[in-house]
Amino acid sequence: MNAIERRQLREDGWEDWSMTFHKPLRVLWPLVQMRVLMPADVCVAAYYLSYMEVGTSMVEVTTSQAAQDLGMLVPNVSGSLKRLRTAGAMVKGKRGTGYVWMLNPSLIHAGGAPKMQKRQAQWDRMVEEAR
Repeated sequence: MNAIERRQLREDGWEDWSMTFHKPLRVLWPLVQMRVLMPADVCVAAYYLSYMEVGTSMVEVTTSQAAQDLGMLVPNVSGSLKRLRTAGAMVKGKRGTGYVWMLNPSLIHAGGAPKMQKRQAQWDRMVEEAR
């Protein structure tokens, strides 16, 4: 990160900034190769990752919003989300009157050990509620 980017980050705030450990994401590529996931599914996951709340790993994006932004049909985005859930990359839960998505914290390493433990506990609760 250069000086201009650091200054801009200080001016904009830290809300939309995170560092992630990318190696765990590599587990997705064999799933694409085995046709458990489709290439578009990884694109959908990256889109949802771009809207992830850093502190919680939660994403509040509607399927129709994702479809519009990605230039995809809603049924195709829904199919991608279903395959991502089946592969254990995402889980869907309720928040208030709507739905929220959570990316698997073992794939998205953001923050230190206490935050990771908190996210893992939230993930486990959401997976249990989704059953």
